[in-house]
Amino acid sequence: MENYLEYTKIFKALGDPKRAMIVDMLSCGELCACMILEKFEMSQSTLSHHMNDM
Repeated sequence: MENYLEYTKIFKALGDPKRAMIVDMLSCGELCACMILEKFEMSQSTLSHHMNDM
């Protein structure tokens, strides 16, 4: 059961296209929030919400 709980966290993070794109961007290395925000039309608080769910 523990594995399934961990899987659902991963699926939730990748289930949103914007979150999947953020994960892809971060897979190349650390980025500051301003660099991520340049790629998306969202506020800092929205980005924080997406990052919190990952």
